[in-house]
Amino acid sequence: MRGEKRPMGLLPDHQKTLPDETLRKLEELASADFSVERASFLSRNPHEKEHIELLERELKRFLSLPLLVPKSKFPFAPVIRVDEFWHEVILNTPRYRRLCDNIYGAYLDHTPNQEELNQTEVSNRATERAELTNATLFKYYGPLDQAVWGSELMRPCYPPPPAIPQDLEPNR
Repeated sequence: MRGEKRPMGLLPDHQKTLPDETLRKLEELASADFSVERASFLSRNPHEKEHIELLERELKRFLSLPLLVPKSKFPFAPVIRVDEFWHEVILNTPRYRRLCDNIYGAYLDHTPNQEELNQTEVSNRATERAELTNATLFKYYGPLDQAVWGSELMRPCYPPPPAIPQDLEPNR
């Protein structure tokens, strides 16, 4: 596995240090066929035709984060365009469920935080999530493609199960 191509452009240093099982799962994620979902997405978003392959790669990179950082302190947040393509992938629930079972061993939930989306002020937590997502993607894949990640509009979504912030934990 070590001498093969780098899944989704994984940086060489990580290719050398990640466990073989993680690399296998990254390769499986990288080779997932989203052609049906791409066509459906483009039928409603024809303006994205030029960037659809890039959006797919960036979604796969985003979905790789729970493999690369399985015990993240905070949930990750994709930019809206990646999130919208993720919605398309999730709509094919049998295929998405199989992909999740093979990659993560369980269904990878997408849970938008509607409370945060409805706030008029940008919360510090949303900013932290965006910064964490961008920094983690940069760490494993190098500079972010600004055609996709250049937006400040990000939806907080939770690939790994979200930890309960200490200030929200019930008193014991």
